[in-house]
Amino acid sequence: MGGPEHHDEEGLRAERLERRRRRAAAQQQTNVAITIGGIVLVLAIIFVVWLSTREPPPPPPEVRAAREKAESERLEKMLPDPVPTVLRRKKTDEELEEEKRQRLYRKGLSGDALRKQIDKEYHAALRRSRIYRKRGDWNAAIKTLDELTERYDDEELRLRVQPELDELMEAMTDAWKDAKRHADQLAGNHEFRDAREHLMKFAEASGVDAYAEEAKEVGDRYLEQRAAYLAQQYREAITPVNALLPEWKLEEALAEAQKLRFEEPEYKEKLRRRIAELRALVELKTAMIHKINRAMPRISKRAIRAPGMAGEMTDASAAGLKAETADGRAEEYTWISIGPEAVMRLALLCGDQKDRKHRLAVARLLIEVGHLKRGKMQLEAAKNLGADTAAAEELLASKEAAAGEG
Repeated sequence: MGGPEHHDEEGLRAERLERRRRRAAAQQQTNVAITIGGIVLVLAIIFVVWLSTREPPPPPPEVRAAREKAESERLEKMLPDPVPTVLRRKKTDEELEEEKRQRLYRKGLSGDALRKQIDKEYHAALRRSRIYRKRGDWNAAIKTLDELTERYDDEELRLRVQPELDELMEAMTDAWKDAKRHADQLAGNHEFRDAREHLMKFAEASGVDAYAEEAKEVGDRYLEQRAAYLAQQYREAITPVNALLPEWKLEEALAEAQKLRFEEPEYKEKLRRRIAELRALVELKTAMIHKINRAMPRISKRAIRAPGMAGEMTDASAAGLKAETADGRAEEYTWISIGPEAVMRLALLCGDQKDRKHRLAVARLLIEVGHLKRGKMQLEAAKNLGADTAAAEELLASKEAAAGEG
């Protein structure tokens, strides 16, 4: 039961178990080492890849400049030597024309072959000429046939081409006359811009310098006629409005001016300024009416030099003025009958007489209604106060000229 043999077997078994345990521990350590080595290898690879993809820092400016200079010198050495250029004399017009003639002339042709070639080119030139004519390019139409006769020194060809040229010249002259006739019709209907444009387009398409010069000359005359026509249209429209002013129908004149319409920007602006002037006249007249109606105490007739017996101004409206004499009698005036002196003095009472703008407004009113002497007097006063009286002086001069003609 417990002999020596049994003990030997137990020892061997224990020894084998120990060897197996040591081998397993060694294998486990090997596996751990392999795993750690793999991880380290992967990290190393990742680090290397990161280093390779990262852009290096830019070199300093002086290093970069040196590199660029070296590269430029290297490329310059690779280029071939420059080829020397030879300046050539510019050819004259005669030389160019001779070269053109030589290029176009069919060398080596004679007899029937030459006649066939000439006939072929004649019909081709005739077709091109008619196409140009249809487009209105008369210069090109004529030039096409002229060049054909210049290309060949041939009498028969010239005899064939000449009637075509004569017919072209006649048709071109007739077309130009028709264009001018149509332009005159447009101008006669006051379509001056369309008339000028019609002529200019024809001349441009024709390619004829003489027509272009004449079209510009006639077109400029159309523009002058247009300017005169527009000025006349404005005068005819504004004259009835201005005629209301000496009658003191200022409100009516303003209303009529506001009804007018003009297409041209120049006359739109001119009408706008005129309406502003009329509105200023109406405003000053309204101020004069209020001055009489609201005055406390009332304005005396003597203060404004109103005609008639002494008394007071009692009432005013757009139609006229009323007064009452010292003995109680009623008096009525129109804005015309009260006289220039009363109008001037009443207008001056409606503002500061030291104000240049007010003085100029009073002068303008007096001139517009026809009180030229008083208007000139107030114009001088406004000018002395520093007002710009150029426009009012121009108006006064035109009124004085008209009165002198009357």
